[in-house]
Amino acid sequence: MNKSEIIDHDLVVQIWLTRGIEYLFLSFRVGEMDRYSLFDQFLNAMGLEMICKGYLLAVHQAEYKGLVEKKAKERINKLASNWGHEVKKLIESIKGNIGVEKIQPFLEKEFSGFEQKKDPPQKNTNLSKTILSGIEAAYFESRYPVPQPFYKDKRFEVIGVGNAYFDPLYSSDIHTFCYEFCRVILTDLKEKYGICLPSSWFNQKISGDEGERFGNLLFDSRKQDFISNI
Repeated sequence: MNKSEIIDHDLVVQIWLTRGIEYLFLSFRVGEMDRYSLFDQFLNAMGLEMICKGYLLAVHQAEYKGLVEKKAKERINKLASNWGHEVKKLIESIKGNIGVEKIQPFLEKEFSGFEQKKDPPQKNTNLSKTILSGIEAAYFESRYPVPQPFYKDKRFEVIGVGNAYFDPLYSSDIHTFCYEFCRVILTDLKEKYGICLPSSWFNQKISGDEGERFGNLLFDSRKQDFISNI
């Protein structure tokens, strides 16, 4: 067997991660062009899915490591399909690998100004209007009308105005959530698997003034921690 036919398992993880981050970057660009478009939140949901699956592919490298490219891709496709598309379930599935103390807050994080429970530690497991549930709602609401929009909840009512609501799906909290979660993933991948983002990819795909602004938000002044010299 030709060694070159064996798939590079670290590259697999990088491909899924970078595709997810490209979705987040596109979301950032759409949001700058039209702040009243929900399509940016659809892209955030897609980005989170790819980033989660990239991490899970690192955890499950043994299932395709050493396989020739064709067989490895078939195995990877089956794994990714079996993990599904629900972002909350994907995040829950990596909780045991990264740690409950780091992941659980993301599962229960609420929109600023509309918190149901503020006091740490997070104890209320019945929070129905979290940022994560908003991201999952936006995945559908950005594409077609739904009978019960996410904002139609007493918590988001405008006090003193009849039948008026704040719509949290337009909140910058969602973008911030995605960037914070991505940093947790990137930190764990580097520490446990030695996997970073290639600088060649970043310079090509996340470029220009927009790329610089996005990078500052995504990495929070820690770009050097997550980008390799390749």
